[in-house]
Amino acid sequence: MIRASFNGRPNLYRDQPIAITQGQRIRLYLLNMVEWDGPLTFHLHANLFELFRGGYSTRADEITDVITMGMAERHILEFSYRDPGHYMFHPHQDQIAERGCMGQFRVEARGR
Repeated sequence: MIRASFNGRPNLYRDQPIAITQGQRIRLYLLNMVEWDGPLTFHLHANLFELFRGGYSTRADEITDVITMGMAERHILEFSYRDPGHYMFHPHQDQIAERGCMGQFRVEARGR
C-alpha cells in the first residue's frame, strides 16, 4: 500500500514519481483539505478512473479523468495503467499546481 500526501511537500511526486506496475490496480484515497480556496480539481493524465463518491459505496458512481471537490470532500479513485511510462496528476487550478501540487506515476513494465 502506498500512503502519500499529494501536497504535503511541494513537488515531491513530480521529482520522485510514485512507482506502480503496469496493470496494477491502484486505490487512491483523495481528500480536499485546502481551506483557503474554493473547490479544487484532481486530474489524472492519459487514463480514466472509477470514482467512488464519499468513499462509502462498493460500486463506482462514474468513470472519469477529472473531479471537482469541495472543502473536506473525500473520494476513492481506482485505476490501472495499461502501458509503462510517466503519467502526470495535478489540480487544474494553476496557482495551486505552481506551488508544487503536482506529481507523476512511474508505471514500470510487468516483470521488471
